[in-house]
Amino acid sequence: MIKCALCNCDSSVGVQCSICGNQLDFNCAGITESGWKRLGADRRAAWKCSSCRPTSPAPTSGKDLISLESILREIQEIKLKLTELPTLIETIKVIKDEILELKASCDFSNAQVEEVAGKLCTVETKILDVEQKQTILESAVSELQTQVFNSEQRSRLNNIEIRGVPQKKDENLFQIIEKISMTVGYNFPKTQINYISRIPTYNSKEKSIIEERRRTGRYMAILVGISLFILALYHAWVRRIPIVASLVVPALIMFVYVAWILYTASREKHRAVHAQVEMTDLHKDEDTDADEDYENKCLICNDYGRDNELWYRCVLCGVWAHSECSDYDSPEGFICDSCLNKA
Repeated sequence: MIKCALCNCDSSVGVQCSICGNQLDFNCAGITESGWKRLGADRRAAWKCSSCRPTSPAPTSGKDLISLESILREIQEIKLKLTELPTLIETIKVIKDEILELKASCDFSNAQVEEVAGKLCTVETKILDVEQKQTILESAVSELQTQVFNSEQRSRLNNIEIRGVPQKKDENLFQIIEKISMTVGYNFPKTQINYISRIPTYNSKEKSIIEERRRTGRYMAILVGISLFILALYHAWVRRIPIVASLVVPALIMFVYVAWILYTASREKHRAVHAQVEMTDLHKDEDTDADEDYENKCLICNDYGRDNELWYRCVLCGVWAHSECSDYDSPEGFICDSCLNKA
């Protein structure tokens, strides 16, 4: 009985290596029992196991030679292609540098965008603060305007207007106020006077309007007389009466009407002349330029004039007032309340 050195199995027969001395069964030795017997005694004594046999290269076949040639050819082709490798490497380096520059530019752009975004946030915050402050300031301005208006109204309550004082050159209004206060028996010291001035007036054109009314009345009288004369002639022709007799009644009517027209025109002319004389005495040597309407005050509301406002002038005293304050539709025949009270 032997024990195989490879599979460690017991076997009744086997072979032994002449080099290492290991005993192997026929299966592990790679030889059959009949083949082992045909070797002879010398060859059996020189038999070697597969581990002790010298290795020798196997003969190459035709396919293997063709494969090697193709491999060599492919290697040569690869070598030819690799000749452009340095240029490709340089190109890759340039591309790499450009990519690095692009990255740096992108980083810079991102930093700029972040900076702009931060500034925009700051600006939006400031705008919100300004809007809030603007609302507060608008309310404050509105309140101040209301206070100023109330103060102006209260200050106007302290104003005193004196009329009927003739104007002279180089006059001293403070002395005039002092004399008036002494005359009425009221102590009014100069220290309590904040502002004193005269109220400006305008040039009057009522005279031309009065003359136009007088001409209109005359025209009406002439038209009425002609109409009555024609009616009288028609009446005499229809009634077959003398013309002189038919003109008696129309002539009497026309005479009465013309007399009434002339009397009315004379009365209006007298009133206009009287008012003009009073205005001349009251505003003697006064320069009344119509372009200075920004400094004039209304007789009724005591407010200054503004652009494109319509003013009416009293035909008696010559004082100006707003058309809205006068309650008159036209400037013709406008008389202020003071003159009406005096009348």
